[in-house]
Amino acid sequence: MAIRFGRLRGRLAYLDDGSRPCAVDQRDDIPAVLQRSGARRRAAAHRHLHFNFETDPVRIDKSSAEINATSTDWSAFRKRNAKLLLYNGMSDPVFSANDLIRYYNQIEQNSGGEKETHTFARLFLVPGMNHCSGGPALDDFDTLGAMQSWVEQDTAPESILSSGRAFPGRSRPLCAYPRIAEYDGKGNPEDTSSFSCQVR
Repeated sequence: MAIRFGRLRGRLAYLDDGSRPCAVDQRDDIPAVLQRSGARRRAAAHRHLHFNFETDPVRIDKSSAEINATSTDWSAFRKRNAKLLLYNGMSDPVFSANDLIRYYNQIEQNSGGEKETHTFARLFLVPGMNHCSGGPALDDFDTLGAMQSWVEQDTAPESILSSGRAFPGRSRPLCAYPRIAEYDGKGNPEDTSSFSCQVR
């Protein structure tokens, strides 16, 4: 899973592949687990390595809010006119795309439905892609460019053009969830122009 953040006023902020935030201010509108510096993450991991299941079960509840990224309340983030772009490989062996779909659906429920959620958040699922890239997939796509257009020109991404080494000469649109790319039945099946984003 990868997450990209953006906010207006010409600044772009993102967190890619859970690694480290780049140009993200410490704010209350981005869930705390996503703001962590590497040192804070390592310290938290170290504390959990020294867990005694006989005497320390209370520590689980105490630390769960800090380490579980389960909050679907993005209201403060949304109020700042910030943008959230999520993508996940459908064949990711590390993070299940189904878990991210479930999380995104909960964001929709908490944010007033699909139409309201699409004003600040989009999810893109990549068929066949492993963890962040690779696999039998069209795994070459520009999420940063999509985010930049969304943030700077207010052009929300309905689809993102994808290609990849696994299928030379093939291109497809990655569609904003819940839509998927469907072949029109008559054009070149290797070209993105023969596909449109449809709800199945």
